[in-house]
Amino acid sequence: MKTMPLGGGLTNQCWYIQLKNGLEYVWRPVSTTAFLVGISREKEAQVLSFLQGTELAPAPVWRSKHGLLVEWIAGKRVEQISLTELTRTMVSIHRLPAHLERANLPTLNFERLVTRYWNTIQNGQIKARIEPIYQLLRRPPDTFLTQDCLCHLDLGAHNMIQTPQQFKVIDWEYSALADPRIELALICINLTHTEAKCVVSQYCQSLGYPKEALWWQSVLAWFPHVRLMVLLWYMIANQQDLKAPHNPVIFELITQLESR
Repeated sequence: MKTMPLGGGLTNQCWYIQLKNGLEYVWRPVSTTAFLVGISREKEAQVLSFLQGTELAPAPVWRSKHGLLVEWIAGKRVEQISLTELTRTMVSIHRLPAHLERANLPTLNFERLVTRYWNTIQNGQIKARIEPIYQLLRRPPDTFLTQDCLCHLDLGAHNMIQTPQQFKVIDWEYSALADPRIELALICINLTHTEAKCVVSQYCQSLGYPKEALWWQSVLAWFPHVRLMVLLWYMIANQQDLKAPHNPVIFELITQLESR
């Protein structure tokens, strides 16, 4: 048997496994940091099981209290992807009938997640600095209601594999039924104004939503709330990583929130 650590983020050290018979898998273990940021391999397995037959994601193979084994996706790591292709992939996920009760998928409650993150953070000095921001942004923005859909919530080239047939999406540990504007905001937040507006426009046209301007304004309304969520995530991830106690991304996000 051959094993090899895979490159990953702060919360998700996974392993490539090749058996003597040539079968290839990825082992996705449970870790302290993964638990603290709300990752559940059980819920991830539920999502991957739901996605079987869509050709969008790897198949779950086996799960225990220690982690999740999934199939290895053979293909080329995507270094760059056009916004058109990224939006098309997002639409293909969002239009799945995941809202049906029989899907039995995890649900993202934004306020509950952000509160969990907040209560996990140990850095009292930074918490004191950002508490007014947290109190202001911990609840979703006041905007029109829309139906939750399955969202990946970490969608980008870094989590996509190009196979001969299509793009496949990996690393579904954050996925849940959620307000689609959270995913749109996560994708658009670091784009230029023009790029972000094009993403929202393509998204609305693909799904037949006529009120593009209203959707655009509601995605903008989510921006600061999503920034807060990302900031708290980085703070938790970094307090578990002794090699990176002062991630500059944290202070950049704080500055953006303070100057909004």
